[in-house]
This record gives sequence, structure tokens and C-alpha cells, in this order.
Amino acid sequence: MLLVVFGAGASFDSSPTYRPEHGYRIERPPLASDLFADRPRYASALKEYSECQPLVPHLRHPSPNQSVELLLQRYLEEAASDPVRHQQLAAIRYYLRRILGTDLQREWSDVHMGITNYKTLFEEIRHWRLTSGENVCLVTFNYDTMLEESVGVLGVNLQQIDDYVANDGCRIFKPHGSVHWMRELDTPIPIDTFGSNRVDHMFIERASALEISDRFRIWHGGSSELLRDDHSGKRIGLFPAIAIPVTTKSFFECPPAHLEILWDLLPKVTKILTIGWRAKERHFLDMLRQHPGHRCKVMVIASDQSEAKAISGELFEAGVGDNFTQAAQGFSNAILMGEIEQFLLR
Repeated sequence: MLLVVFGAGASFDSSPTYRPEHGYRIERPPLASDLFADRPRYASALKEYSECQPLVPHLRHPSPNQSVELLLQRYLEEAASDPVRHQQLAAIRYYLRRILGTDLQREWSDVHMGITNYKTLFEEIRHWRLTSGENVCLVTFNYDTMLEESVGVLGVNLQQIDDYVANDGCRIFKPHGSVHWMRELDTPIPIDTFGSNRVDHMFIERASALEISDRFRIWHGGSSELLRDDHSGKRIGLFPAIAIPVTTKSFFECPPAHLEILWDLLPKVTKILTIGWRAKERHFLDMLRQHPGHRCKVMVIASDQSEAKAISGELFEAGVGDNFTQAAQGFSNAILMGEIEQFLLR
């Protein structure tokens, strides 16, 4: 089985026509370091979710020995004894859903017009499967929906949450959630909030006391909308299923049943392809260490070969992979130079 792991670098370098080295584009999906950058749409979202504004200066300009993930990790730890931190982190979840959601997808799509490395990668995998007979497992730590928009090439149709793991030939996992995933709340919704456009801010204010269920659903509506239960007639609150981007990533933000299926599939993995993934998610690395462990071939695609070699070293030290290949440059170059295709055929 082939396991493909995507990180932020995959979406950042997702257009072979408009590569990062060709210059700055405001529409490009951001890396983690740019999630709080001073951009018009980001500023508008921060104004809307002003509860997190006190944290933004540090997140926008971290000190040399810090990173966005390290700072958010500290805030997450402080939330254990500080209810305001809960509110600020909840606001960040809503903020991330806003900046990485529909508007970003549309703006970036208007640039690349559907010509993406995701689609070409999936076409190469589709063709390889004709002769190899191998199944594929896709794991993405990205919140955006570029993968969903492209995976039809592999014959996968995603209409509801269960569809991600329903296709035996290609199963898809989003361990840290998605901009169009929401969790249902078990917290009762006061009747006077019906019709309110401030429901999300009510949830932010009560973040530390929310009862967040493990019932996930795809939701393309606004973050302030309430779900009507057809059986009871009650309104159900929805909360963004997006993990805070921290260094340890000690928790998952996906249906438990998906994780069980992923755990059952990992022993079958013989090849791992990583694209734009920095291998910092310790909980996922722990899963890979147990299965498949060292007994698999690995190809690492990063911004350049030097970074790919460093990530390969980290994977090996973590107990993942044995035979390593590093791409010369990024995702676009690996596609155009046939490096991924060669790796699949080995």
C-alpha cells in the first residue's frame, strides 16, 4: 500500500504554472508562518474574531527562537488555567476557517484555473494502480479542500464524512480537520439565539464550557448557522473541526472511526510519499513508528533537497522508513521532472 502524507507545503506549491519561486502571490495558500500575516482578507477576519487580537502581534512577528506553532502550543497549555485563553483559541479556530475557506479556494482557483499538482499526482497514482494493483491511503494535515477538489481523478466522490473512508482503493484521512467540517455541540442552545448572527461569538465566549461531540459533518454554511434536528425539532450548535496548529499536535480533529481504519491500514504500507510535510506531528509519527516502522521506502518532497534530507533524518530517528529518496526541489518540480512517477515504479 502507498501512503501519501500532505503538509502545508503541498498546497503552497500546488500550481506548476505559478510556483513559489516565480514570485509572491497574495492568493497562494499560506504556510503556517503566514497564517496571521498582514493581508486584507486576514485583517478583516481578525476584526470579525477580535477575541484573538491580543495574541496577533506575537503570532505575526514571532521572536527568532519562536514560531507560530510554538506560540500556539504555549497558549494551548496556558488554557488549562486561563479561561480567556480558551476564548482566544476558539476565535482562532473560527478565524482559520474563514481565511482558509471558500474565499481562499475561489481566489487561488481563479489563478490556477484547475491545473494543479494534486490532480496530476492523483492521475499518476491512478495509472500506477492499473499495473501495481496497490491501494492508496491519503493523509493530509491541511485544512483546505484542494485534495477534495482533485481526488475525483481517483474515482472518489466525497459528499459526506463517511465517504472519506468508504472507497477500498483510496481512503482519505484529515487528522487535524478541515475548513468545511464541523462538530455538533451537545451544549443546549438558548431559544433567544434563534436567528442570531452572533452564535459563533456566543460559543467563543463559552468556549471553556462547551460540550463538543464526536459527531462530525461536512458543512458549507456559515459559522453562525445552527443545525435543525429533524427528529426533535431542536437547534444544534456547530463548532469548527479544526485543530490548533501547534508543535506537538497532541490531539486529532477527525472522527474516531476514521482513526481506527487508519490504524488498521498502516501495517500494509510499503511506500510513503511525503509532500510539504515537516514531520512534526508526534502523535501521527508514533502511529507510523509502530506500523509500518522502518520497513518501507520513503520519498520526501520539501522546498529543496537540503530540507528533504533533514526531514528524512527526522523520520528515520523517529523510527519511520529505511530506504529514503529526496526530491531535488518542491512539489511542482517533482511532478514535472517525473521524480514521483519514478518512485512509484521502484
